[in-house]
Amino acid sequence: MNNDNPAPDIPDWATHVTPDTLDPRVLDQTDIWVNRDATVLRITAMSTDHIHNVLTMLTERASELRLSSLLDATYQLMNTDTRTVDDAERLAWDLVRTYADLTHQQWLETTALVIALRTELATRPTP
Repeated sequence: MNNDNPAPDIPDWATHVTPDTLDPRVLDQTDIWVNRDATVLRITAMSTDHIHNVLTMLTERASELRLSSLLDATYQLMNTDTRTVDDAERLAWDLVRTYADLTHQQWLETTALVIALRTELATRPTP
């Protein structure tokens, strides 16, 4: 585990990622990328080529990442303290509708990380 950018605003989980793994929590934030060596990198400090490579890798793994997200959401739903059946049904409907309406790639494009990566690319000069 490496951390070239230690800072108080880096989430604790990001400094404890196992090398050669992709922690799905990275998709839910907009500031960092954790590379295969478990080094935390600020998106703004990444090269344009590196950002493109990350987007390509995420796109290639979109179905796997979406399934992981679905399983996590299902687990959270099962552990939600719902007071009524209506609450549970509403949560389940929101979950099913969200996943049924989007392709894997469309879902990936809605993640905070991909939005942040594309936003960062848009601020850079094009060759």
